[in-house]
Amino acid sequence: MNDKTTLVMSYNEVEGFKPGSHGNGRVVIMKINKADFEKPVDENEGFGVYFQTWGLCKRIEDAYIYIGDYESENDPRLKAFMAMLKTASAHIKDRSKITLVGCNCEGERKRAFAKSGGCPYINCECGGKKTLGRIVKDILATLPKEPEPVAKPVLKEEFVTPDTMEYGNAFVKFASVNGVIFAGRYDGLIFAKNNGHWEKTGLKLKQGVNVMVPDKDSLLLGDGSCCSGATWRL
Repeated sequence: MNDKTTLVMSYNEVEGFKPGSHGNGRVVIMKINKADFEKPVDENEGFGVYFQTWGLCKRIEDAYIYIGDYESENDPRLKAFMAMLKTASAHIKDRSKITLVGCNCEGERKRAFAKSGGCPYINCECGGKKTLGRIVKDILATLPKEPEPVAKPVLKEEFVTPDTMEYGNAFVKFASVNGVIFAGRYDGLIFAKNNGHWEKTGLKLKQGVNVMVPDKDSLLLGDGSCCSGATWRL
């Protein structure tokens, strides 16, 4: 988990990203439900937005908040924006790290509001979906790439039959441990392929091979049915 988080808040979608955590917590996107702000003003209005960020309180470093058009002080879009701004301000004391992202609708009024509060302002298209999406994408691009896996999982329930037919071809279970492939035959015999050669081991499960799975450096073997057979660790 990253030790710092950028909070992206809007009542619209963010293009290319779903609400929630991205980049192992580097960015958290919150989509606010405008319908929650259609009822009359409540003294606790917006507390639900803040409560959703409680677990991030020690990690939030900066925020981007969409501010759209609104018609009056009772417009749910304005009330939702104010709840987002109050939530960000509760976590971030430096207003220069809270950026308002607004469209050209009443653009001068929005810029003036941002300037009076000490917040940076970014102009965007109506809705802000594309701009917020680019912001998230740019932040995530700064993260170090995850290392490529050393090897892919090797357990397979269906293998090709062993390349030698000396022992027949009715093999039912296969697994690999530390580079050695093991094959279990219908009659309970266990074979191992090492350095390209198949060899019959001294193991034979009386009721046939029912379970064969790798477990770290060990191999789990089971015979009979899942309920009545025995299991061994090699």
